[in-house]
Amino acid sequence: MNQLQKRIKISTLIKKHFPLINLCCWHSAAIMEFYRHVAIHDFLLVEVEKDAVDPVYYFLKETNKNTFKEPAREIIEDFVFNCNDSIIVKALISEAPIIPFGKIYVPTLEKILVDIYADTETFFFLPIQ
Repeated sequence: MNQLQKRIKISTLIKKHFPLINLCCWHSAAIMEFYRHVAIHDFLLVEVEKDAVDPVYYFLKETNKNTFKEPAREIIEDFVFNCNDSIIVKALISEAPIIPFGKIYVPTLEKILVDIYADTETFFFLPIQ
């Protein structure tokens, strides 16, 4: 299953079980094309409303043991990077710019750039200057 199919599947499952929440689903590979000499760390980011982080995390954890809820840097280094099909569940900022892409919502480039700069726990491995 490729990255897009996986994102569609997970987004569809979440929307089916939690129809009223806003979510954004994207893959770390989206930013790797902008970095030439950085090791590729492969994980899926599922961002949901703050109140839905716990229920969505436990829901995804039932089917994917490599699901992590807002992990700290040490957890990302020790577990997320060393697992296949890792999923990180995080809180979605309420005014974050997301756009529809077929059946799923994805972040705009603006959101990705702000996240890379502001979320130093998740994106610590990227060289930010």
